[in-house]
Amino acid sequence: MKRSTQALAVLLLLLAAQSVHAFDLEQFKDPEDGQLDLSNWLLEKGGGFLPVPILITEPALEGGLGAALTFFHKAKGEPLVPENENGAARLPPSVSFGAGAYTGNDSWFLGGGHFASWKEDRIRYIGAAGLASINLEFFVADTPFKYNIDGFFLLQDIQFRVKKTPLFLGAKYTLFRVDATFEDPDVPGSAQLPPPGIDPASATGRDAGLGLVAHYDSRDNLFAPTKGREGYFIYTFFNEAVGGTFNYEKVEAKLFSYHPLGQKFILGARLDAEMVNDGAPFYGLPYVDLRGVPLGRYQDEFAGVAELEGLWNIVGRWTLVGFGGAGFVDGDLPTSTGETVLAGGVGFRYLMARRLGLKTGIDLAWSEDTFAFYIAIGTGWR
Repeated sequence: MKRSTQALAVLLLLLAAQSVHAFDLEQFKDPEDGQLDLSNWLLEKGGGFLPVPILITEPALEGGLGAALTFFHKAKGEPLVPENENGAARLPPSVSFGAGAYTGNDSWFLGGGHFASWKEDRIRYIGAAGLASINLEFFVADTPFKYNIDGFFLLQDIQFRVKKTPLFLGAKYTLFRVDATFEDPDVPGSAQLPPPGIDPASATGRDAGLGLVAHYDSRDNLFAPTKGREGYFIYTFFNEAVGGTFNYEKVEAKLFSYHPLGQKFILGARLDAEMVNDGAPFYGLPYVDLRGVPLGRYQDEFAGVAELEGLWNIVGRWTLVGFGGAGFVDGDLPTSTGETVLAGGVGFRYLMARRLGLKTGIDLAWSEDTFAFYIAIGTGWR
């Protein structure tokens, strides 16, 4: 439930990059270097459609499989113009998708959405909706409590560029209709009340919020930046007045910064902080979002992350990746004890669609809790 506008667009392209097709291989070769490349298929020969297998590697969900259908929109008479140094398209493409998946711990989801960039990227929009049944663990200090959350999700987000600057201003509406049940640890499969410190009334209801968004984006590419910065400040008002059951506020601040060092190396830095006040349901609490840390393992009223990532272009389309960071949570809830967690890892990227600047690959990540691998795109940051 913690995703930005561009993050979902990145996810869509990540899914597209995982597909393997039994077609004439020539249409998957880049005429510039003769290497495997999906640009032609996505933007021309395939008519924009791409069926996609989904491989879920999130350790908290015990892996999983699914499928998606993506469609890349290319406006008639508007060719993608490669203006960046890396040859990627100047303007982000619009993408529609539908997807479904099932995981190793019996979670599932069905959904669809659309990301659009209009008027030469002066307006950005994303809309998405879906149904899901997710099985996770909620931690009170170091004690896990299994729970299931069934629900419906709706997102509407629109941003307008301020004149010709990298600054976007906009609004965001989210709605989660949720029914959550905790499992009795002594009787597997049976329900019990939420663990101590969690209001039973927060287990069922509608979590609806209206947010104000300030978004700065000077990156040279939407999917795998090599230079520039992206920053967010989002204030969201959750209230009965906008269709919800719960009354609270959330503040999010994010910064991603990319710095080329010479011709072959890119250093990325990330800062991410999120805070809620009293009244937030347990599934709306901020959490540490780091590769190698299970989803929701560290939650409280405040969560912060700092991370560095280095990308080294070793040869042609291939890039090696190394990353490491720390996350911290704090607050008055019994979900944590003011913990700090360290995580890091290594990976690789392959430039899968040069005209889109799309890089895909795999990350291997470790923390004190687990080892995990991730299907990744670009820096792997959300």
